[in-house]
Amino acid sequence: MGKKMEVAILSNVDRDIIYAELSDENEQWAEVTEGEGGTFRITIFPSVSGHPYRFELADLENALAEVRAQFRKLNDSPRRE
Repeated sequence: MGKKMEVAILSNVDRDIIYAELSDENEQWAEVTEGEGGTFRITIFPSVSGHPYRFELADLENALAEVRAQFRKLNDSPRRE
């Protein structure tokens, strides 16, 4: 059984981007950013424990689909000046 994956959409004024943080039991293991033309880039971080992360493929696919949906929702919402 896989662990619970969490997706959070965040922004950082120092980096001037919006990004998705993927975490598992309060440990961030990946970050997804949206680039030019709607392409996505994922950065996967090593675990603090040194052990590999293990996830059910369906859980990972669902988390990435949620990231894509959240970015679409942000892109479709009117921007405030």
